[in-house]
Amino acid sequence: MNRRRDFREIASLGSLTPGNIVFSVCENGFLNAEFEGKTHRRLTLNRMLPYSAPTRYISVMADGEELGIIEDLSAFSGEQRRVLEDALRFRYYLPRILCIRSAKEKVSFLYLDCETDAGDKVLCIADFTSNLRFLSTDTLVVSDIEGNRYQIPDYSHFDRASRKRLDTFL
Repeated sequence: MNRRRDFREIASLGSLTPGNIVFSVCENGFLNAEFEGKTHRRLTLNRMLPYSAPTRYISVMADGEELGIIEDLSAFSGEQRRVLEDALRFRYYLPRILCIRSAKEKVSFLYLDCETDAGDKVLCIADFTSNLRFLSTDTLVVSDIEGNRYQIPDYSHFDRASRKRLDTFL
């Protein structure tokens, strides 16, 4: 059963700290850890509050089981922190949309021809009422049909022509 957990349940999980876990990256690039006398390989990090608290409450998973929660990345320093930040940056890659050259609706899909900080992209968006979402009053997240996410971090200061093309669909 896939359900959201409340913070009482989170608090019952073990807290992962620099004193009880050591992270490393193996030669093939996967995140590993030494925890409770065992080596755990191919770890997955999941932000529990990815937008409102991206450096807090990080779930650490190994083989589908949760090892525990990193309450705050600031507890880790040096190489350990760099390893964790790199793993999160890879998992939560979120290119910024710099401008929108065109926005066209065709057969219930929205096509955005964009310039992003990762290069030129044509995004295909299904159900744009759900996949164009403001996370805050000014941060817009765009999800395409392939599950990729893009952001416009400061929509009120986004260039006027791009805003005009997109406002019709918001």
